[in-house]
Amino acid sequence: MFLCHQDALSIPAHTNLLSPNRESLLDSAGLVRAVGFDASGTLLATLGRDGSLRIWNAHTGVEVAALSGDSHPITVFASAPSEGMLAVGYRDGQLRLLDRANWQPRFSIAVSTNALCCLAYHPGGHKLAVAAADGRVSICEARADQVLTNLVADVGAIARMTFTPDGRGLVVHGSTQTTVYDLASGRKLSDPGGTAAPRGRVVVDP
Repeated sequence: MFLCHQDALSIPAHTNLLSPNRESLLDSAGLVRAVGFDASGTLLATLGRDGSLRIWNAHTGVEVAALSGDSHPITVFASAPSEGMLAVGYRDGQLRLLDRANWQPRFSIAVSTNALCCLAYHPGGHKLAVAAADGRVSICEARADQVLTNLVADVGAIARMTFTPDGRGLVVHGSTQTTVYDLASGRKLSDPGGTAAPRGRVVVDP
């Protein structure tokens, strides 16, 4: 669902109909599985269950770009903290870092042979945590096609990740527990959350 300031606007997401002056963004077929704003709040991305990603002007509802998921379904996306880049993960384990100027890949990394399920940018924007369905987490250079380090998160199905404030650790929230990992060594630092629900939310106190 989408509500922009005081003016309500309905975007058709993954259909072909535009219905203004309504209070929510709804796909009549129920095909939208994720939505997210960019850092500036001017763009809205919607991920369809068919693996397609569409980018909208958040103020006007006009479609800006569409990425097809026909041959390589998109499974997850994340906007960089600074404007200019969008990270997109695919079912085949590929990670693509798209340039917002033309929505074309600036970098592409074969992170895994499993579907990518979760992405998290470092607050500085120079690193990106990428989780695959097999529990492997890769820390990638966000401005190059390079994997810096890998770790295996023993937390069940990974739902959310966030970097610690000092940038040295990664909090991984899964279906069985929440765990903090040291990025340099990959070892487990703590289990602050104990048993966790897969749809919970992770918050790190700065």
